[in-house]
Amino acid sequence: MKCVLLAGGSGTRLAPLTDGFSKHLVRVGQRTLLEHALSDLEAGGVDEVCVVLGETGATAIREHLGESDRFDLDISYAVQGAARGVADAISHAEPFVGDEPFLVYLGDNLFGPSLEPFVRGFAATEDGVGLCLRRVDDPTRFGVPAFESGALRDIVEKPADPPSEYAVTGLYGFPPAVFDHIERLEPSDRGELEVTDAIRSLLDVGRSAHVHRFDGWWVDAGTPDGLLTANRRVLAASGGSGPAAATDAVGADADSGLGEGVRVRAPVSVGAGVEVGNGTELGPNVTLGADVVVGSEARISDSIVLSGATVADGTSVTRSIVAPGARVTSPLRDEVYR
Repeated sequence: MKCVLLAGGSGTRLAPLTDGFSKHLVRVGQRTLLEHALSDLEAGGVDEVCVVLGETGATAIREHLGESDRFDLDISYAVQGAARGVADAISHAEPFVGDEPFLVYLGDNLFGPSLEPFVRGFAATEDGVGLCLRRVDDPTRFGVPAFESGALRDIVEKPADPPSEYAVTGLYGFPPAVFDHIERLEPSDRGELEVTDAIRSLLDVGRSAHVHRFDGWWVDAGTPDGLLTANRRVLAASGGSGPAAATDAVGADADSGLGEGVRVRAPVSVGAGVEVGNGTELGPNVTLGADVVVGSEARISDSIVLSGATVADGTSVTRSIVAPGARVTSPLRDEVYR
């Protein structure tokens, strides 16, 4: 099975973190969002992936994945350039897809524990559309499926009066005929080619819909709240990692770079080359990227601190995301800091 993995977009919902930095390279736990997506796809039965890149972070993503021998996947690339919508991004992968049914995975989504039931179910369809749905508490924030006599009739974007209690997640299946439908789409009011319109166009000509009601967890990590939720989910599943992961009290350790009296409230993930000063408290739900420096008597909880960032002595960071290379010298709470 082939999959088109979308790793472009402008990341405006995560600004200023994404000013010149791709959200898909944000680390949650031991992996970036992009690596989590590739791992999920591999485990779900996908063997070929085309990563569609945007204007931001394209070179960094290629360098990050490299030869990608971490995955048993055949990985290629396509370039969308300027963000003109999900359907437009999909269209750039047409040479990769050829004449086979394929999946589309929005790279800022995370799923657990397995995509295999959806992949298997869609593979059994001949020429239909595949939708992965998840029951949510507040459907008004999402695209919501509308059903008629049990069959999918439409998708309504962020409805005030939701027709169902499900949201359309960032995982789809399409027949190759979708490219003809995308070619005929008109831009929406926000100037983009919408994937919802492409799905509606396929349904209008009688294509069937394979609807999978996903019973695992799903997070749209394209917002600060979503990214921190993804971090909690991933850390809870893995138990954390790195030299500080399995203990609540850590003493001086030359190999780990943890100072005396450092306390860890699991789960915590610590990247390579991290230095943590004496008496600092980490956790719960903290990811520290590679080469992060945390001063003495600092406090970090429910946060992501990305590679090369510094948190000064005595500084507290709570429910926040710190951009790569940033220096934090005053308390942060509920912030995206660059």
